[in-house]
Amino acid sequence: MPLSSPVSPRDLGLKEKQFQSFEQVEAAFNLMVKRLNNVYKYNRRDHDRLTEDVEDVSGGSASQGCRVYLTSNQAIADANEHTVELDNESYDPDSIFDTGTFTVTIPETGHYLIVQKISFGSTSGGKTHKVIIAVNGGVFSSHLTYSEAGTTSHQVVFSDILALSANEEITMKASSSDGSYNIVGGVNSTFMALRRLI
Repeated sequence: MPLSSPVSPRDLGLKEKQFQSFEQVEAAFNLMVKRLNNVYKYNRRDHDRLTEDVEDVSGGSASQGCRVYLTSNQAIADANEHTVELDNESYDPDSIFDTGTFTVTIPETGHYLIVQKISFGSTSGGKTHKVIIAVNGGVFSSHLTYSEAGTTSHQVVFSDILALSANEEITMKASSSDGSYNIVGGVNSTFMALRRLI
């Protein structure tokens, strides 16, 4: 709490011989109290602002997000785009991911960071590999890479920040010109992580 004023200098054990009068002591002490109260006021204001910022990032709506992954290998038999069947969760505190449809439903309009990693197994060299952020089933953002000759597996990591509206649906899709391959399952092999920023 702020310091109260005025305060008797006798409460501090001050002696009259230190000043010309107790009135001077009291005036000097009350000036000090006023300055301390101003310091408290500004420090408290900054503290409150910092607290609000921290709560907004860590405990408010900006905390909405999840991390989901493919449990077991997913076999693909052609070069078409396929939904990656992310069927397990590392975390999903707001229950925005459906493991049955492999879909994230955006809870609130905002800007979201989306990170995807996919591991293509037993692929031939010189092939193209694509990972896709799909919004409402359509390709919204994608990343295309090429595997080098002589490689037997290929990993792609891709991220983007998207402006999304509430109730839009996000899925992870993939394709490869290899035509027949496995998407490798595992918590750190193939996954998607999503986090609301603002």
